Amino acid sequence: MPETTRARFPDVIHPLVRTHPGPGRRGLHPGGRWDSEIIGLPEARGGALVAEPLARMTRPEVVREHHRQPGDVLMSDNRCSLHRATEWDKGKYSRRLHRLILLDDRRPE
Repeated sequence: MPETTRARFPDVIHPLVRTHPGPGRRGLHPGGRWDSEIIGLPEARGGALVAEPLARMTRPEVVREHHRQPGDVLMSDNRCSLHRATEWDKGKYSRRLHRLILLDDRRPE
């Protein structure tokens, strides 16, 4: 990644276990398949530690797949859901994304 891009989008550190501020329930936030790591562990060990829960969380029977239609509005609470976009035919379809970030006064654990 070019240094100018890295400066605009610095790495973000997220806790592996989060407590949702609403119901107070704890949840695992494994990061996903992008350059995630567990600080303090060798890369292979951290990856192995997260691989099994991530595989369980992304089993077909627990995943909700949405097929976009014009006019759809999707909302996701990043504090308690995994989500990702998939590729689409950019020559045939367009999409407009708006990101809304809500802040609360509680700090992550």
